[in-house]
Amino acid sequence: MKLDLSIELRPESNNLFDKIHIADVAAVTAFLLRRQRVKHDLTLVEVTRRLGAKPLNSYARYEQGKAVPTIEKFSHLLSALSPGNDFVLTESQRT
Repeated sequence: MKLDLSIELRPESNNLFDKIHIADVAAVTAFLLRRQRVKHDLTLVEVTRRLGAKPLNSYARYEQGKAVPTIEKFSHLLSALSPGNDFVLTESQRT
């Protein structure tokens, strides 16, 4: 699957880019989850087991871009894919 993503970087007052505005959240979420799963050589079944989920498609829907997790759920998914790594995710107000 090839994704054509457009990401807009918005610099803060000190000209550092610490926020990313993403137009297609489902596509970026799917891309990041799949990338982490492949990077750690995991199958969909293995990820589902790590999450303690019963149906395989509960996780697969996120990776296919058919569902978008909450920021808390996304953090949980990333932790299951890459235990021991810290991901700092926060939801910001749209401006």
